[in-house]
Parts: sequence; C-alpha cells; structure tokens
Amino acid sequence: MSADEQSIYEEHVLRHFEEPHGRGVLANATHQGRVDNPSCGDSVSIQLDVDSAGIVCQAAFTARGCVISQAAASMLVEHLEGKPLPSVADISAQQMLGLFRARLTPRRQQCCLLALQAFHACVSPPDGRS
Repeated sequence: MSADEQSIYEEHVLRHFEEPHGRGVLANATHQGRVDNPSCGDSVSIQLDVDSAGIVCQAAFTARGCVISQAAASMLVEHLEGKPLPSVADISAQQMLGLFRARLTPRRQQCCLLALQAFHACVSPPDGRS
C-alpha cells in the first residue's frame, strides 16, 4: 500500500472518530451487546432497532477507549443500518478489518474487532443457542 493510500485510510478512520455515525443510546433498542477488553480498558456497546421484517432500522454504539475501537464501532453501525439482520449477523473478522480499511498490527486489530465482538454479543442468544 502506498503512502497516499495509507493517508486516505487514516483520514477515513479519523473522520469516523471525530464525526461518529450512530454514537448514542437507542431508546427503542431490540438488541444490545457489550464487550470490554480488560487488557486495555476499552469498552464497546452496540444497540440495534430491528423491525418485524428483520431489517436493522437503526444502529447505535457507545464506546470508551482508543481511536481505533471508537472509529470501528462507528463504521460498523453505519454498515449495519438498512440491512436484513440475517445477512449481516455473521460478519467475520476479515470483513470487519476490510471495512476498517487501515493497516493494523495484530495488537491494534484487537481494538478494531471489539465492535464486532459487541455486535456478535448483540445478536447471539446468551446461552449460545439459535
């Protein structure tokens, strides 16, 4: 990746950090999930409002932590809105890293994937059964 490409990706990350999409709490959330990373102190909560047809009408997040974890949460909730929940429920780590678009070290990838873990907690039954 060239330096120019990397700077564009970094701008993408900073935009989501400085002007986050969906930051806040949904009063009408139908799904909620939260994940904490005890090693760094970051925390991300994801909330969804899913209608009776299974469409994610609205998605929101709250986060405490680094730029990467907060920007990734913004990117993820923006990606989810308007989509059928079954089509996005199994987003993979690779897909999330692709959505983030910036090159990350393995340690920083953990920061990016915290939002995905919160989303999976949000859509998975607590006992692990579907």
